[in-house]
Amino acid sequence: MSNIIPTFQRTNGSSWVQYSVANPAGGSAGASVAVSVTCQDSVLPPSGQYTVDIELGQDATWYITGKSSAGFTVNLQPRLASATLAAGVFNARVTW
Repeated sequence: MSNIIPTFQRTNGSSWVQYSVANPAGGSAGASVAVSVTCQDSVLPPSGQYTVDIELGQDATWYITGKSSAGFTVNLQPRLASATLAAGVFNARVTW
């Protein structure tokens, strides 16, 4: 799933936040979901030199891959192997 974010909301000099980034449901119990977050204007620092924090509304873990000035990928996985991710939204905060 890909989310094109034309502009992040600037919270201060080196922090940006995006609310309600959509994520799809997991395909089965324990399955992870990858959500591509693209910043249309490449406003992020080059070489992925930033930190991403995610706020989820469900019982899941997350990690970030593919960081660049154009965006990153959020990988969501249910905390329990017997659980399935629900479709929903998450908030992303980027700081550098």
